[in-house]
Amino acid sequence: MNTYDGDLILDDLKVLKPLRYQRYSHLRRVLFNLVSVVMIRVLKPRRSVVAKRFSVLASDGKKIKVTRYRFRHRDGIRPAILYFHGGSFQLEESPIHVRMMCDLVEKTTFDVYAVRYRLAPKWRHPKAIEDGYEALGWLDLNKETFGHDRIMVAGDSAGGHVAGAVALMSRDRKGPEIDRQMLIYPVIQRQIETPSIKAFDKTPVFNSTLNRLMWTMYCPKNAIDRYEGFPLDPEKLKGLPPAYIETAEFDPLRDEGILYAQALSKAGVVVKTSFTIGTVHGYDGAFMSQSAKDAADERARFLRAHIDPQDTFELGQSR
Repeated sequence: MNTYDGDLILDDLKVLKPLRYQRYSHLRRVLFNLVSVVMIRVLKPRRSVVAKRFSVLASDGKKIKVTRYRFRHRDGIRPAILYFHGGSFQLEESPIHVRMMCDLVEKTTFDVYAVRYRLAPKWRHPKAIEDGYEALGWLDLNKETFGHDRIMVAGDSAGGHVAGAVALMSRDRKGPEIDRQMLIYPVIQRQIETPSIKAFDKTPVFNSTLNRLMWTMYCPKNAIDRYEGFPLDPEKLKGLPPAYIETAEFDPLRDEGILYAQALSKAGVVVKTSFTIGTVHGYDGAFMSQSAKDAADERARFLRAHIDPQDTFELGQSR
């Protein structure tokens, strides 16, 4: 559906309202990030999850902060999930992201490493992606010490973009092997005009106007490399790890996520998709909703599942 009507979203998501502002402001970013950092410092994860903080020294001498969320009763060797939070490349991870990562820990028993990559507008493209790649290298270097046999990358929204870009970068640089990638309602491209981009300008949590402004902040048009986002040419996507791509029905990013999934499939990449019905971008914010709980289960199933190279592209639908 390419029109938005608030009555069409699922009842348990109607707590999420359209944003009243149509631009990002410095004050709004500062206040949001301050509150998020303080809340995460004060609030402890669930009783079943233990958090530990690390500092990763980047090649430019700056420190990248990483928090590991580990199942309290973990034993044996486990995969690791390198997770990148959403927030339009400008906002810190929020308590909602911590809840999402704790869900992954509890439902998979894997360790989740949350990366606080550097943010726009102070740090523009490619700093977020480079930070993600540096965190991947650090985790790969320490995986035996930490008790990991595999590394996966995951992220939501802008964090989904970082996760997917890290997978591309690691392939191109012949870097650490990534077992699979999970992209949740991801940002894919800047200069793209899809039906969902055109239609969803008044949707809850995120809209097409904010999407355009996000790209302006993260990578202005006059940037030297003129970065546009992920390629949609299957020839440029070969050799990437198996992917899970989740999209929301009333999300301006919906169609580009579907296009990327289709391009990956044509490139011979194993792709599992979840096209959620009656949902909006960032619907995990309604964390008590059945929709968010079902999505958490679906994501965990992908991360835990055996991946058969002969699997074919699936366009799933769920409520």
